[in-house]
Amino acid sequence: MNAIDIQLFRGINNWANQFSGLDTVGTIIATYFPVFLVVFLIVKWFQKRRDSAYRVMLLISIISFIFSEIIAKLVGKLYEHVQPFAALSNVHQLIEKEVGNSFPSDHTVLIFSFMIVLFLYTKSKGRYFYLLAAITAGLSRIFVGVHYPSDVAAGAGIAIVVGSCCYYLMKDSAFLEKVVGFITGIENNFFLF
Repeated sequence: MNAIDIQLFRGINNWANQFSGLDTVGTIIATYFPVFLVVFLIVKWFQKRRDSAYRVMLLISIISFIFSEIIAKLVGKLYEHVQPFAALSNVHQLIEKEVGNSFPSDHTVLIFSFMIVLFLYTKSKGRYFYLLAAITAGLSRIFVGVHYPSDVAAGAGIAIVVGSCCYYLMKDSAFLEKVVGFITGIENNFFLF
């Protein structure tokens, strides 16, 4: 582990155990953001029943995550290190995590895979919320002591590149339009709404 990575880690992680409210928020984001994301995506899927382009975008984000995670696992085989709480002394570890390879951060891969596609699809200024949320989630993993900045940066980088490629290559996909149409047809018959 290089000195700059450790120094950046300490700069963020040392904020832990300073303010109880910050610890609570950081722990909730670091632990439950993927759950919030899944609930958000399910709600959006059903809210946008008549917006096939939005639903195609949601499918692209799922594809983006799958490819990003595969690449992240391959990268993790080439370079490994354990979590900061297992390698360094005086780490403020706010959540439980098993010791293993922390490079790259799976949480960050997951979140950025979806958020980059949402960002690229959305044309309003509100699109920056998606990037801010993803960055906040990544920083929270450092804050709670389970990832180094390099873990988060690698996870974000993989997801941004893969997600951007998936979006631009698939946004006009006739096949995905048909998939969305098929799923919508099933929903219309099954849910009767």
